[in-house]
Amino acid sequence: MFRSRWNQFKEADKNLLEYLYKNEIDHAAYKTSFFTEAEIKEMYKEVKRDYDDCLNYNHFKKLLESFKDILADENFKIYNDMIQLADDHVLFDITVDIDPEEYWIIARQYFEDFEELTAEEIYADGRCSRHIVVKNTVKNFFNFRELRELQQQLQKDFIDEINKTGVERDD
Repeated sequence: MFRSRWNQFKEADKNLLEYLYKNEIDHAAYKTSFFTEAEIKEMYKEVKRDYDDCLNYNHFKKLLESFKDILADENFKIYNDMIQLADDHVLFDITVDIDPEEYWIIARQYFEDFEELTAEEIYADGRCSRHIVVKNTVKNFFNFRELRELQQQLQKDFIDEINKTGVERDD
């Protein structure tokens, strides 16, 4: 069962987190260092002015800090403005010959399984469709680890199924 980290937040906090994600969070800039105390105070003033004049500083800081662990995660990357769950050369793990049409029928089934479990669309992008991505939303950002874990498990199952379905190669 898919557990959504996003659901731990209250509705009002989700709205503020979405605002911050769209307006204040620069994925690349905060990859190696997070906000300084002075930057947090300045951002708080701006957000309080533009978003909610009743905003509590400590609560704001706590919500802002919730971005930190995912931004620092070495697996978290943005690819073509999408959140990348995987950048794997899946074809290297396939040890059999398989008809490309059959390959994509099986792949689509795994994509559908992912979407059914998460209610999120998943895409294959890039050369050889090796980049597996989801939409770049605050919800997917906070669910990154759970989405990636599920994608990795389904990818393993997919490779196993392909290797069972195909015809052994004559090397």
